[in-house]
Amino acid sequence: MKEGWISDQTGYHRKGAPSQGALSRKGREKMSVETTIQLPPPRKPGTKRVPDAVWFLWIFAALISGLAAGIYMGKKLVPVRSVVVKTPPPAVVTPKAPVAPPQAVGELLTAAQDATTASDWLRAQSLYQQVLASDADNAVAKAALPLIERHLASARGTVRIDTVPAGATVKLGSLGEKASPAVFEGVPFGEHEITISLAGFEPFTQVLTVNGPVTELAGIDLSRSTGELRLSSIPEGVEYRLVRTDGPEELVKIGKTPATIPQLQAGEYQVHMALSGWPDYREKVQVESNRKASVSHIFARGGLKVTSDPIDAEVWLTTDASLPPRKLGVTPLMASELPVGRHRLELRYRDWAPIQRTVEVREGEPVELDFAWKRGTVAFTSDPAGARVLLRDEPIGSGDGQQGTPFTAELPEGTHTFVAQFEGLEPVTREVEVRADTPATVRFEFAYGSVSIVSEPPGATVIAAGRPLGRTPYRQQIVRPGPQSYDLSLPNHRSTQVAGEVKPGLALNFDAKLTFDPVPKTQSDFSNSLGLQMKWVDELHGWVGAHEVPQAAFEAVMRKNPSPVKGANLPAQGMTWYDASRFCEQLTASERSSGRLPKGYRYRLPTDQMWSLFAGDAGLEQAVTSSGSRREGPSPVGSLPANALGLHDVRGNVWEWCEDWYSLDIVNRARDAGASTNNSWVGTERKVLRGGSWNRSSTNDLHREYRYGMRPSTADSHEIGFRVVLMPD
Repeated sequence: MKEGWISDQTGYHRKGAPSQGALSRKGREKMSVETTIQLPPPRKPGTKRVPDAVWFLWIFAALISGLAAGIYMGKKLVPVRSVVVKTPPPAVVTPKAPVAPPQAVGELLTAAQDATTASDWLRAQSLYQQVLASDADNAVAKAALPLIERHLASARGTVRIDTVPAGATVKLGSLGEKASPAVFEGVPFGEHEITISLAGFEPFTQVLTVNGPVTELAGIDLSRSTGELRLSSIPEGVEYRLVRTDGPEELVKIGKTPATIPQLQAGEYQVHMALSGWPDYREKVQVESNRKASVSHIFARGGLKVTSDPIDAEVWLTTDASLPPRKLGVTPLMASELPVGRHRLELRYRDWAPIQRTVEVREGEPVELDFAWKRGTVAFTSDPAGARVLLRDEPIGSGDGQQGTPFTAELPEGTHTFVAQFEGLEPVTREVEVRADTPATVRFEFAYGSVSIVSEPPGATVIAAGRPLGRTPYRQQIVRPGPQSYDLSLPNHRSTQVAGEVKPGLALNFDAKLTFDPVPKTQSDFSNSLGLQMKWVDELHGWVGAHEVPQAAFEAVMRKNPSPVKGANLPAQGMTWYDASRFCEQLTASERSSGRLPKGYRYRLPTDQMWSLFAGDAGLEQAVTSSGSRREGPSPVGSLPANALGLHDVRGNVWEWCEDWYSLDIVNRARDAGASTNNSWVGTERKVLRGGSWNRSSTNDLHREYRYGMRPSTADSHEIGFRVVLMPD
């Protein structure tokens, strides 16, 4: 066995590091009889290993000679590397140094030495980084990499950039910007982003790697930017001319509306539209890259400009007595291209009396018309307040009738009938005459009473027609007159019902007494005499503890607390499987003697299959484990959110005892679910534990379907606790 390593059922571990299978010093001593020691394979005979010192001296000599040659050649020969770009090349991204397999480290060192000799410093840097990613203690790479990085930190080169057309603005990272052809001197070796821009052309961006005295990008062809222009007119078929005006005027296109001109070069244009008998229309428009611009014009022969008070009145026009009127729109309205002559105009607003007028449409400037209805002010109130008021089935008031009484509204002159509605009460109807010079008031009186309910003990849920209303003491201020009944329900008490008749203007009072009934009801959650919350699970036809048994509950039943990590609300730890089973037996006896258990039910430890069902799909993101950071002990029960069934800490915090022995069936279930197993535990005196613990971080231990196994007499583990279920015998 290698020095500094120890072994247990899960393999090798460094001294001082926790193994996946160990829970305590005594637990490891008890399990040592089942330990299997796996030795590493011996080195093949005859294999010779080159000493690290020889590698280091060889690579160091090559590095120094390469550095000297690179500096000399950089000063004397000044090589030029040129890249001719006819189309925008893709961005160059230097990948992160991969982790090489151990057998490739020697090849990487050889390649790094060759790159150093060839003065390819960036490649040499990348190769040595790959060596360190695989062998962090490699002496050659650790010695060579700082020398290369110091060289790169001071290495500079010249970058030359040429564009077609010339004059574009070239920006090289944070080193400033110049007009092309551009020359940047003193550029540090490495990657730099180049951005090229020119009005009327698409921007160009590229990542450039500088690793030599001169780097050149030549012949970068900039693509012209284009947009789209849409032309329309009323009437259609108007002739247009499109002229470019941001340089020497240039006629671009002639046609008729409507027209769409795609792929139009970005710039400033002027649109000319001409219709016989009308002056030409001209408008300047800016076409931008990848944008849609439009020019529209109406050659109207006559029009109307209509306003009204209130606004949003519908405007209807009759141009021929033999034809029905047509809707022009809503006010304020600008209607154009109307036939010249006398027409019948009608304004309609809600159910108000329409306003009618004969208008004359003239050629040229539109005729301006302003309409107003005579209206008066009406104040609406009700008892109770908050009623909704309707006029001919349409709500009135601010916000389209969303505001309840009291409120004030303006209405046209005339006699109106209003209906007030209040939820749960009979509607009330009122009729009123509205005058422009006299404010009116409408009050709605609803017939209603009130209900008051108190109970002993208080806190009972009040239910009416299957809908919960609140808890006692309860008061319902607004109730429809007539017979009313309410159901009262309180945990561990028998439900009761109160009923009576509500009369207008009077209060109906109920005083109910609820009888204590400690037996929990199936399909309902409850808390037992220890305060343990029990959650009903339909699939199991029984209850499951919402939390792992806390120390306060364990001590109240067993009169002892063996937990190594103390805390009343911390999960109980350090008890044997037998202790957990006796806790269930004594709790069952106590609850039965006080009449708190349903007939035929008892407390017990869950089976392995029960545990899998109620754990569901709970994830590790809501689990107390050491997978993210090392913990010093368990957390209080219920510290983290519950799963879909309302159960807390089904994963993590402490391992939970189950009824089952570690058997072949257990192994098969875990293997079918993709969890690791231990066949050597089959047939031994080991009970199943589920869920992982606060002290676990390995993937195997924290797998949802992993089963751990311990002897039922194990008593000193600070990682093992339990959860109770209440199931039929």
